[in-house]
Amino acid sequence: FHRRLVPILNFKDLKTSRFAVGTIPLSVTWGTLKQGADMDRYIVHGTSRLTAWFIGLVTTVWLTPREGSRINIGLQLLSKRDHDTARQLQYDLSPVSDLSTAGQTVFCSRFLSTRAEDGGCFEEVYDAQDRLLPWGQMPQITADRIQKTDLVLAECAIKRFRSKSRTSFRKGWHEWAVNFDLIRVALLSAGPGAAGDLVPDDCDVDL
Repeated sequence: FHRRLVPILNFKDLKTSRFAVGTIPLSVTWGTLKQGADMDRYIVHGTSRLTAWFIGLVTTVWLTPREGSRINIGLQLLSKRDHDTARQLQYDLSPVSDLSTAGQTVFCSRFLSTRAEDGGCFEEVYDAQDRLLPWGQMPQITADRIQKTDLVLAECAIKRFRSKSRTSFRKGWHEWAVNFDLIRVALLSAGPGAAGDLVPDDCDVDL
């Protein structure tokens, strides 16, 4: 299983601007409106919106909202390199975020347009337990299949949003925070459940 994980943790595809988070080039920047509508909200690689892979064990999961439209999944990333890079992206790229307040869990989240009781739920969940394939080639599963201690891959865009301050409505970007905007989730391996050990000794990946 370790041999299967290492290529995923080291994945990068320059043509599609898709990277495991620990392999994201240092040259990435925020996009501009000249590159397209809302592109100034996203980290880009070249002229394309960058997509990041976060590989880790689920510590908290809320993919079927009942009282609101925000969904999120919290991960304990397998690789220290990935964890350090994620923190750098989320805190060093934000003028207002304080790294000293960060915990060990990395959160990926997004807003849904409707709640679960209104027919809205997060549907971009895939079964990759046998093999990680292109998204369109993997079977979809329901969001409630994702549980604590599962090993998953969360695919996200890196998006900034204006902070709540008196400068928020000024033209341009002056103060902002950074969110890992959830796109898809792939289940790599089902965990033992909430009662199991979150990080078994034989599952450590030292990268």
